[in-house]
Amino acid sequence: MCRMCECYNVNCLEEFAHLHICTSAHLHIQSIMHSKYRPVESFFHAVKGKYKIPLLIYLKYARKRYNQIRKKFPEASERILIKQLKELENDGILSKKITGLKPPLKTEYALTDYGYTLCSVIKDMWDWGETHYKKDLQAKK
Repeated sequence: MCRMCECYNVNCLEEFAHLHICTSAHLHIQSIMHSKYRPVESFFHAVKGKYKIPLLIYLKYARKRYNQIRKKFPEASERILIKQLKELENDGILSKKITGLKPPLKTEYALTDYGYTLCSVIKDMWDWGETHYKKDLQAKK
């Protein structure tokens, strides 16, 4: 018997690492953890980090110099902040521009066009989080 829909379709009894549709028209997602194609996990890997989403929100409207970013996130250690900026840059989400002919050089960060595609996803997550938070508050009353 299929654990998802409790039908007796032989195809539903297959386990692990694939998607299939049984005859009772239920979509089965069985152990995608064994699959190499994991889009949701890929998304979370790209934005995983305490400051990554706040950085994306902060950089959404304007290019910022490193010192401006540093002042906006004073609780972040310099090492962690630089690491997360570098990861976002390596993923093509942020661009880094160094200007000046002699020290001190100015380093500016901005969202790339690819980075802007995350803005709608983050907005949707924000909206869902607000709705869920309000729902939890009402349930606790």
